[in-house]
Amino acid sequence: MKKISLRIAALLVGLSTSASAMAVPTYTYVGFWDVYSGMPWDTPSLPTYTGQQAAAAIFGGSPSDYVISTVDDAVANIDHMAWVDIYGTGFVTPANNLVAENYVVDTGAAGYNAPGDTSAWVQDSGFDTPHLNYAFRIDNNNNQIPEPVSLALVGLGFFGIGVARRRSTVYKLCQFGEDCAYRVSATNE
Repeated sequence: MKKISLRIAALLVGLSTSASAMAVPTYTYVGFWDVYSGMPWDTPSLPTYTGQQAAAAIFGGSPSDYVISTVDDAVANIDHMAWVDIYGTGFVTPANNLVAENYVVDTGAAGYNAPGDTSAWVQDSGFDTPHLNYAFRIDNNNNQIPEPVSLALVGLGFFGIGVARRRSTVYKLCQFGEDCAYRVSATNE
């Protein structure tokens, strides 16, 4: 019985802590932009943008509200990548300009103004072929707050562990032929 109680308590604690960790975010498509639709590259103090920063600047919110894809507007095809332009080289090859959605290089003074700087939203070496970044808003971005059921399961799990530990202490004291009633009342004080 003691082992079963401990296993059930451990299972309840494990389920409650993994319930919030298993919450899968859902995404809503909000729009797209061409890398080369931003401000002109020679604009003073032009910021360098990650894909997520560009989405936040265009559609509102903060960069952490977004995931980016270069494939299309289908949630199933989100690749967490973004097209960027590289200052001084333009669009070299798809392998060089396809980066992680949170990737940025800002080498010199702050802004898009030195060779090697990258931006996912700048009017620079525009090409005939558009390089589109698709933005998706994360719908449940506040998973950090545990839900009441999870808290209840954690509490129940810890209660079960406490009961199992208490029973095991009484059992160990009784197995040596001591006065269990005395020991139980002593542990209740």
